[in-house]
Parts: sequence; C-alpha cells; structure tokens
Amino acid sequence: ARRAVVTESALQGGVVDNSAWTRDELYLGMNTPTRVVSDSAFSAFLHREVAPRLPDGFTVLQATGYYKDTATGRTVREPSRVLLVYYRENQPQSGRALTELAALYKRLFQQQSVLRVTARVRASF
Repeated sequence: ARRAVVTESALQGGVVDNSAWTRDELYLGMNTPTRVVSDSAFSAFLHREVAPRLPDGFTVLQATGYYKDTATGRTVREPSRVLLVYYRENQPQSGRALTELAALYKRLFQQQSVLRVTARVRASF
C-alpha cells in the first residue's frame, strides 16, 4: 500500500518561508477602576490606534486573565484581550508601534500594566 505524505509546502500552496520572525503579544485588561472597557470602546481603539500602526496585520484573542492585585493581595479575574503580531526582524517599526500601543492603552483605559511578551520564532505562510 502506498502512503500519502502531505508536506508543509503542499499545504501552503508551494510557498515556504521559514525566515526569522518576531512574535509580540500584548495582554490588555478590560477592567478599569470604574468600569469594564466596552466592546465598542475596544473596537474604536483597534480601528483608530492599532490598525494604522500595524498595517501588515494582527490578531486579537479574547481571554480571561488572573493576576495578584498589589493593593489587596487578592487574585483578581479579569476579561482581557491579547493582541498578537508577527513581523519580520527587519521591521523594527512594528516593535516600536507595540511599545506605543501598550503605553497608550494604559493611559486611555487606566491600566496598572500591560504585559508584553516578545519572542523570536520561525514562521511560514
């Protein structure tokens, strides 16, 4: 019996790009001191601030974050969004844009912090 093997290049339409990329994640809490960030406010932030700074694309995931509140010592549960971006290592402007976006989100939505995770990865499209 013959065995069929599907390679990555076959799945990708023959295009393989195993070049070095950066994966950046911003963890954006949705609770403010007085309210929860509404879907419409978050959507406006994406359209007004994120999309123009990251024109090559990004992904937003819904999440639930847990963290220790430094004021009370309690573990807090919070609705969150994860902004996920892949960019080539020769595109440092994307990294700078994420630094700006994290600071802007903290200011606009009164956040104590925004977690940022950056890793070098190999990606193919």
